[in-house]
Amino acid sequence: AGLCGGGGYMFSRQSLLSMASADASPVSKQQQNNFLDEFMQEPSADWCDVRFACVAQMHGLKLQSMPGLHGWSMSRPKEERLIFAKDAKTSMLTLHYIRGEHMQRV
Repeated sequence: AGLCGGGGYMFSRQSLLSMASADASPVSKQQQNNFLDEFMQEPSADWCDVRFACVAQMHGLKLQSMPGLHGWSMSRPKEERLIFAKDAKTSMLTLHYIRGEHMQRV
């Protein structure tokens, strides 16, 4: 099992501890196992980034969008030009679904 980052996410150490039902580190072996078990449950156990959001919300964390995270492939040249323009409104932080030839272009 892995933890896919999808389009990207950021969280504080305290938020991650909260998701493990812990107040401080080190996290007990039981808390570690419970944390991983939650990630392996439905819905969306196949998509780690989606499941991460589900688990975060189950533990009372609030999700917020963040400019610069691009979770979907850029299939339209116009969209790509807007993201990489020097005068873009936001900086590009992450790209998801980027492969070989496209990586060379950007």
